[in-house]
Amino acid sequence: MREAGDFDFLSVLSRSWQIWRRAPHVHLLVGLVLPLGSIVSFGALLGPISVGYFRYLRALSQDRAPETAILFSGFDGDMGLSMKTGLALLWGTIAGLLVGVLPGLLFLMVFGFAVRSVADGATSVRAAMRASLELFKYRTVIVSELWGMALALQIVGLASVVLAPLTSGVVAVVLSEGRERLFL
Repeated sequence: MREAGDFDFLSVLSRSWQIWRRAPHVHLLVGLVLPLGSIVSFGALLGPISVGYFRYLRALSQDRAPETAILFSGFDGDMGLSMKTGLALLWGTIAGLLVGVLPGLLFLMVFGFAVRSVADGATSVRAAMRASLELFKYRTVIVSELWGMALALQIVGLASVVLAPLTSGVVAVVLSEGRERLFL
């Protein structure tokens, strides 16, 4: 893993923008479908949609041309795992937000990469949550700054309903690319 001083946030933003520009229609679509699908399904679709999207982002990050079908890979063999992990993340964040804004945001920062861990091959909800916790524990500053960037971008998006799907896609790419670069 990289040390804090080796991590270049401007290169993460630059690379994220390059990745986003390669398939803006996909990012906009996921930026609309993910929140709406999660609301309609009470969070059940959050995990499967996110897992497929993170796999798509990984392929783009590796300069491969992914097929659109990869977006639905979270509904394949690991659908139950991705669904349970997404629900644990969503409901844990909501429970934290009921206590206060900071506990909810802290839960999201600590366990926010759990769904990405499922996309990377975690075999249980516990293993996915542990992988996210370990990343936060050993790279607290970088992970916190990544989530801070994501939050700032999301606030800009929420300021305008038109920009919300755009910023949702950009936020996902920034978080995914940032996590990838932690392990380079």
